Amino acid sequence: EGVDVEIEAPEQVYVGENVRYVFSQCKCDGILTSLRNVALKLDEPRTVNITYYVQYYLKVTSDFGDTEGTGWYNSSQKAVFRIINSTINVSEGIRKVFVEWRGDISSTSPVGQIVLNGPANVHAVFITQYFLNVSSEHSQVLSKTMQQNPSKWYNEGVEVTFYILDLTVDRDFFTYYSFEGWRGDIESTEPMVTLKMVKPYNIRAQWKLEWKISNIIIVALPITVAAAIMFWLTYSKKRKLKENNVK
Repeated sequence: EGVDVEIEAPEQVYVGENVRYVFSQCKCDGILTSLRNVALKLDEPRTVNITYYVQYYLKVTSDFGDTEGTGWYNSSQKAVFRIINSTINVSEGIRKVFVEWRGDISSTSPVGQIVLNGPANVHAVFITQYFLNVSSEHSQVLSKTMQQNPSKWYNEGVEVTFYILDLTVDRDFFTYYSFEGWRGDIESTEPMVTLKMVKPYNIRAQWKLEWKISNIIIVALPITVAAAIMFWLTYSKKRKLKENNVK
């Protein structure tokens, strides 16, 4: 009787690796207080109730880029987590792209939500993409499946088939360009090529300037015939003059 007693409630009590109790309030003889320290004089029976609430730890990880959302959350609280950069350029023609969250929740959105009813772990999964650059000075280059320009980003391991639309392209009435093949990161004379995306590719179409022989003949033949006729007429005239002079 008459003794002074001091009670100090710990702010946090860890009951597991990712579970803890956090001090909420103290009730002393029915009177609430937010203080963790209580001083009593035992001049009568006293009752002190200390209340804690549960928190769970959310761990947000990624092999690439930074994340947000890791930390402690109250039980049944909704936690928001995100990947800061969903696309990360590694080097020229190579990048990492976020595809989904795995772990205690699955989602393909860069920003996710989870209700914490226990400790949780979520991990951001990235894939590697490579850029395919295919160019041609003449004609079009088309993707076999999409029927559009194949120059774009592709997931690692994907097979891409592309082809040159026209093997010959007119330059003018006398000449045309003839497709010779593909040069750059691949060497091929085939108009259609299939490759597997295991690295960035820079490919260009090689063309050769050719003569249109038939058109040249069409133009040259009349000129040649006319020249021959003129030559013959001139020759004949000179011959007659010569004969007349001889007489």
